[in-house]
Amino acid sequence: MIKRFIALVAAALLLPAGAALAQNCTITGLNITPSNPSTGQKLSLTVNGTKKANFTTQLLYSLDNGPAAPLAGASSFPVVAEVPGFTTGGTHAIKVWSTNSSGHPDTCSGQATTAVNVTQPIAVGAGPVMPVALPMNPCPSGWDVVPGSKTPAGGYTCKPKQPAPFSCPPKHQYAFDGCKASCQQMIY
Repeated sequence: MIKRFIALVAAALLLPAGAALAQNCTITGLNITPSNPSTGQKLSLTVNGTKKANFTTQLLYSLDNGPAAPLAGASSFPVVAEVPGFTTGGTHAIKVWSTNSSGHPDTCSGQATTAVNVTQPIAVGAGPVMPVALPMNPCPSGWDVVPGSKTPAGGYTCKPKQPAPFSCPPKHQYAFDGCKASCQQMIY
């Protein structure tokens, strides 16, 4: 009877110690930096937790419930690691948990999941070029649009306006070369 009593007391004393050994660490939280990243921007994950002495575990993470990927081996908290960012904008989930693996024999209890809002930058100048309706003469004062030079994308070429012909002295003739007007001497 005394042997049975001693065995029960020993089992009762060892049970809490055994349960405590099963929980060498606990994951208590997850922080993400930057808190509102852009697409393609790397993320820094900070995993918080509590631990007992002499433990080592492997932390895993997943993005949007995707495949598990190793985050870092952990023997103390907090654990900080960088992971690739998201390729699309919107609200995404990040989950961190622990597993035992070769070289990391312990498993932490708990897990941490958090949501992050990823922004999709708007590309400047993206999209098709839309033609722009031009005023009758978009050229500066004193200039005209070259006939047939308007393009579907809205481009055009300007040339100086041709001045009104003027009178030239005797034995000279009015001439305009597209850029300048002059009186040229006539040779007989």
